[in-house]
Amino acid sequence: MSLLITPSCFEHQCIHSVKNFDLLEKEIPNLDNNTLVIFDIDETLLTRKDKLLRTPLVTTKYAKMIPKDKFFPAFSRAFKEGKFELTNKKLPELIERIKSTSAKIIALTNVTSGSLGVIESYPDFRVRECAQFGFDFSNSFPHIKTLEIPTLQQTLNGKFPLFKNGIICTNGVSKETVLMAFLRQIKWKPKKVIFIDDLKEYVEKIADVMKKENIDFLGLHYVKHKDRSKDVNEKVSDIQFKYLIEKDIWLSDDEAAQLLESKQKEGNL
Repeated sequence: MSLLITPSCFEHQCIHSVKNFDLLEKEIPNLDNNTLVIFDIDETLLTRKDKLLRTPLVTTKYAKMIPKDKFFPAFSRAFKEGKFELTNKKLPELIERIKSTSAKIIALTNVTSGSLGVIESYPDFRVRECAQFGFDFSNSFPHIKTLEIPTLQQTLNGKFPLFKNGIICTNGVSKETVLMAFLRQIKWKPKKVIFIDDLKEYVEKIADVMKKENIDFLGLHYVKHKDRSKDVNEKVSDIQFKYLIEKDIWLSDDEAAQLLESKQKEGNL
């Protein structure tokens, strides 16, 4: 599915759907200090091991069972205790190779810039998540540790989007808006941007902004982990949801499956 980059690819604001990072790897020799590489986190760098947390079932089924304003605070326990894994084992080495060039590299994630339920600081939580796998984006802008990014667009909780150690948390503001506000605030305009995200909509919107700003763009729509609902055992997910809401306990897939098996043997299901 990956295609070789042609000399005119950036000029034409290219977007590719990819199942691996071969296309990005091929571009590494062309990176320079005028290039900005941006990674989404969820389902792009990292994916959750527990299947329910990485499928639309979270929002299409269980979100209807509790008040909207309580949904994400309730699931914060699952977000905090659920385990992650790499979407691609080559990523740590690939990112280190990008960092060894003079290009700048950051992460851009659509999460709150404040607290969420049992998670006191989601930006700090994201930094720790990435650090577990060796991802450290703080060296691209070492003079900026933490930076609020004012925008006119309404946010999730009245707080501004936040840049923390190389990771931008958009706080519900559109990614393209926050990215451009950040670049204007730090007074830097890259000549080339590479953006990798599992949601095509985000890639297309940033491509449009880059075109308006006359910035060469390569977008990678990462599709490896799409449509995982069919892999979910809803009986297992129902147990996970019940324990989370009633007992504030998050059961892993294995724990919930064992409990399901036990209940079936006892004839309680």
